[in-house]
Amino acid sequence: MRVLWVLGTHMSALDPSTDHGLVAFSPLASDRLRVAVPAAELARLGVESAFCVPDPDIALPDPSAYDTVVIGKFSSPRADDSVRIAWWMTFAQRVLDAGRRLIVDVSDNPFARRNPRADLYRRLLPKCSAVCVPSAWLGRAIAGHCRSAPRVVADPYEGRAAPARFALSDPLRLLWYGHPLNFRYLQAVLPGLADLSAERALALEVVTDGVQGMEVALEKLSAQRAPRFAARFTRWSLEMMPDAFDRCDLVIIPANPADPKKAGASPNRLIEALIAGRLPVASPLESYLPYSAYAVLDPDLVEGLRLALRSPQNMVARIEAGQRAVVARHAPEVVARQWREVLVEGD
Repeated sequence: MRVLWVLGTHMSALDPSTDHGLVAFSPLASDRLRVAVPAAELARLGVESAFCVPDPDIALPDPSAYDTVVIGKFSSPRADDSVRIAWWMTFAQRVLDAGRRLIVDVSDNPFARRNPRADLYRRLLPKCSAVCVPSAWLGRAIAGHCRSAPRVVADPYEGRAAPARFALSDPLRLLWYGHPLNFRYLQAVLPGLADLSAERALALEVVTDGVQGMEVALEKLSAQRAPRFAARFTRWSLEMMPDAFDRCDLVIIPANPADPKKAGASPNRLIEALIAGRLPVASPLESYLPYSAYAVLDPDLVEGLRLALRSPQNMVARIEAGQRAVVARHAPEVVARQWREVLVEGD
């Protein structure tokens, strides 16, 4: 079986000849977790993969050369370019005209807010053979736009499991990491973290690609609350994340379960923390609930931290149990089998 994966990525020059490794090191989690890691594992199951970005500046590949085409997340910086969106629809129609299966993978809710992508998905989802999503919540949110019920295909974890640790430092070392768009959720809890530092000194590391004004805001808050609270920014890279996990005591993952843009998120950041051997303290998104026995989930993130600090008993065993659950549900080979089921089934 030959599969063409279509990405709306930062790599505008991507075409079917591109090496898999380039996609595997993309800064976009959707590129890595929804395409690169599954494609690598699918190769072990006899599925050959190629990658491309439909773009007016690049010749479109011939879809008849493939058995199935999977359209991934449209996440280009030029996502507001109506001409380029039309180009995607043109390519999708070519796939259908060639009689090939067309699968659309939706990794976040394109209908949560007014945005140019919404029209693309309104036109695309009813035409495709199958729709994949990383969470049941997201499947329900977009089901009305689909011919058939979306299929939940999990996000895989990256890398290998690290030893579990719950030895708390003084100051307590917290780690937040994520896409710059998620920084607003951290901003909402920063005042509470600063107040918590009166009870326990905190050192917060913020790992992302950067947000305008973020470094200044962190420095200002640190100066105001010194010496009990300190925050620093580290620019994200795939290679440095193991070191960031090694430096921290706890991982914090604030979110807003009532936000339709965030509520359908996959548990990828939570499972990444567990695989790295650290306890996640997180907001209770629906996709996080199956991990409630291995993480601390609380609508009030500061209260969640207090709970974790009050209950250190058996935390290492709790993290290790979480790692076993992650391997059973999100190992790359498990996710590849889920993808293969979707790829081979008929309309």
